[in-house]
Amino acid sequence: MEADPSNGEFFYDDAFHPESSNGGLAYDADADAIIVSAMDPITFYSGGLIKLNASTGERMDGLTLYNGRSSDGYAGKGAGIGDVELLAASGPPPVKIHQIGNYAWVDANENGIQDPQEISLAGLDVSLYKIVNGSPVFVAYTQTDAYGSYAFTGLGAPNEYWVSTNGTDSLLPDMEYKVVFGYNGLAATSQLVGAAIVINGIEHTLTTADNATGDFADMIDSDAMLMTIAGNDYPSITVLTGAGIDHSFDVGFRANYRGIGNFVWFDANFDGEQDPGEPGFEGVKVNLHACAEGEPGAAISTFMRTTDSNGRYLMTEVPDGNYALSFDYSMVEGSENLRFTMPDINYNIEKFTDSEVLIPTNYYAQESPAEVAFTGCFAWDAQDDTAFDPSFDAGLMHTDMLIDPTGYVYCESNGEILTG
Repeated sequence: MEADPSNGEFFYDDAFHPESSNGGLAYDADADAIIVSAMDPITFYSGGLIKLNASTGERMDGLTLYNGRSSDGYAGKGAGIGDVELLAASGPPPVKIHQIGNYAWVDANENGIQDPQEISLAGLDVSLYKIVNGSPVFVAYTQTDAYGSYAFTGLGAPNEYWVSTNGTDSLLPDMEYKVVFGYNGLAATSQLVGAAIVINGIEHTLTTADNATGDFADMIDSDAMLMTIAGNDYPSITVLTGAGIDHSFDVGFRANYRGIGNFVWFDANFDGEQDPGEPGFEGVKVNLHACAEGEPGAAISTFMRTTDSNGRYLMTEVPDGNYALSFDYSMVEGSENLRFTMPDINYNIEKFTDSEVLIPTNYYAQESPAEVAFTGCFAWDAQDDTAFDPSFDAGLMHTDMLIDPTGYVYCESNGEILTG
């Protein structure tokens, strides 16, 4: 039996919008029903789920998960629902996770708002203090990762170091804490020099707090204020925890970054994009070469750099000129199993989160390609040593991403099979 014989379709999903199903689906055997993600499941400008009878194809029900136009900050008809999974109706309740975080960045235009192309701040010490009887008690330490992210969850969480004492070794709900930046309460060491936080020799001072407006202001601004902890004034945020996860506790810094940088990372899914959780690569040599007639010459020794533990590098006081950069991973352990990832991924218009290293034709078909590669030549205007361009990144991937020795690779970003 066809539910909609007028157009020959078995499942009828056109209650409010033609062809409204999005593709994420699950089969409920008890109800003999297909549950599928859809736009406009019950009303217009919404997203959610619809239930269809698996035997007849008829629509049984709908559920709205969000409702609102994109101009109001919602997804509208934007297919904002992913896959659909069924959970068992019985069994123990899910474990409730309590976690706070989330982000440190360099506020280049000093407006207190996280703008596109502003870089994250890696390597910033972050300590957590629990307020006990009005006084701060150190309970945990972490450090911002290559993407400027941090989190506090509990004992055993990756990259978190907790005081192993009952009642303080995990984040608790309905509790007052202070998140302190620039201080390592575990080792009692400080990144504070004078009134600035110093990381990699660069001074960072706190930007304006709570400067954004609108419904999502707290997700894109800086929340830290100077507070006295461990005898000094550190950028800090007072947090009253609720139930669940809150990643709205961010901190922005003013800093005089200048020169050429910035990042070498491990492209775990080989999509050419810097994705959250993909780590930086330490120990990659980065050299500056003067270009003549579009070709790079010998490396300029005074500008040789090696990426740090977060995969970062920076070249300062580079004079005006035409240059190219080279990236050399030959000194990295396991280099024989590494390759450069795809450069200039086509949907990355701004070039701040992709790889700029050029690779030759049939690169992925080569058994042992060169472990050094260049960017294209570019014109550099130092603007009296005030210019800063952090777009010169390189991605590395593992050879186990290569699925065909003849030079064909699978591109997870768009599902294409690409030739080397």
